[in-house]
Amino acid sequence: MEFGLAHARGEEPPHRAPVRLYVMGEDTWRDFESWPPSGYSARRFHLGAHGALSADQPEESAPDHYRYDPADPTPAVGGVRLVKDCGVSTTAPWRPAPMSWKSRANPLVVAAPPIAFCTAL
Repeated sequence: MEFGLAHARGEEPPHRAPVRLYVMGEDTWRDFESWPPSGYSARRFHLGAHGALSADQPEESAPDHYRYDPADPTPAVGGVRLVKDCGVSTTAPWRPAPMSWKSRANPLVVAAPPIAFCTAL
């Protein structure tokens, strides 16, 4: 936001580190000078057949696919949101009726068992 506002005013934007990450459990942003950040080791995860996510190299498989229809978009979990903590109305006429994404014909789901070690993604 600061970057865009500075440009709109014709000012030089404030300096910021080249890498910025949001840490969900802490509800905060962290700035780093490089990627991966110093002190953290990179860990590779792979997408596998049928939406699997694993640290192990997957076997060769056919690609997963889905069909997107802009006239019938998959509802977002939690409803339509443009601003953090804006609240969600369940009676707004533009919001689709609550439903499970599992009942739709077009979801593409990537899932993995819980990570058994302390990590930040």
